[in-house]
Formats: sequence, C-alpha cells, structure tokens
Amino acid sequence: MTVIEQDEERVYLLLKCQICGEDTVIPVKKSVVLSAKRYPVSVVYVHGKENDPLHTILIYLDHEFTLRGWEFIPAVEFSREIVPVFKKKEEEEEDEDFLDPSFILMKVGVQHYAKLSKEEQKALTEPLNLKINKDQINWKRITYETGITEERKEEIIGLFEKGKTLFEAIEVLGFDEAMTIYHYLNSLSEKTNDN
Repeated sequence: MTVIEQDEERVYLLLKCQICGEDTVIPVKKSVVLSAKRYPVSVVYVHGKENDPLHTILIYLDHEFTLRGWEFIPAVEFSREIVPVFKKKEEEEEDEDFLDPSFILMKVGVQHYAKLSKEEQKALTEPLNLKINKDQINWKRITYETGITEERKEEIIGLFEKGKTLFEAIEVLGFDEAMTIYHYLNSLSEKTNDN
C-alpha cells in the first residue's frame, strides 16, 4: 500500500483488493488517524461494482499512515433501517445515468449515509423539487454556516432546483455543506408552499 495523494483533509492510499482484483484508492480522513487514542487505527472501505457484491477492505494504520495490517471481507449487508433507495437501472438508460450503491456509499461515506433520514436517502437519487424563492435566501447565513459566498449564488441554487439530486449537490459542495444548504432551502421551500 502506498500514499498516492493527499490534501488538507484526506490521505489517498492505493491497495490491490484481493476480492475483486482491482487496484483500489482508499480515502482516509487525516483527523481520524491523527486524533486516535490508540494505534493502529482501523479503517473500513466499502466498494464493489455493478455486477459485483459490495465488499470491504479493513486496514490498520499507524500514526504516519503506514499500513500495519489488512483484511478483505467478501460481503456486506446493511440493516433494513438504512437500506439505500437507489435508482434502478432501466434497459433504455445510459450507463452514465446509473448510480450503483457502492458508488454512492463511496462518495457519501457509510457513516454519513447511516445517519441520513429516509427522506434524505431518497433525495440522493430522486430529483429535488424545491420551490426556491431567491429573494428569501439569507446569503449571510449560508456564508456563515458553510463558507460559501453569494458570488456562487446561481450555481448553488441550480444544484437544488428541480431535476437535480442531493447526491449531485454533495459531489460539488461536499457532504456537510450540501446537507446544511439542503435543509435551509428545504425549510424555505416548505414556507413558500404554505403561502
């Protein structure tokens, strides 16, 4: 296993998966490893392909992100309470429109996904139908809570308008920022609908 890249938040490790035979890039949050009380730290990465069942790589890292051990777990099952609501692949759909479970879990993260309500899970793959009154949006609040400025107003609103999914917003903004804005705009949308 080698570190192939890193940014402010994550280290990206490359390891060949013994289950699917793929070279797999495992993103690891630096804060998880650096704030650990004991070493090695265990990190689980869920992946798989459309025709391949979800499986996991369990790795053990020391404080310098050096691999100290690993295990490959061939199958993953989720509690019925957090079973994903994924878009089903239809015959006439193009492959680029298909979001398979492993891709969403990889991007959103299993821990984040487990915390989502059923409504939020559904919003990952179904178009948002928020009726947004742009005049009601408090951009000072959004900037304070997420760091996103009003200069990106049109881009941000576009991510939450009809036809887009919450997953698309998460891809652009990151999980925490997308969820904060989603809940804020959703609250405005509900008030607008009541009037």
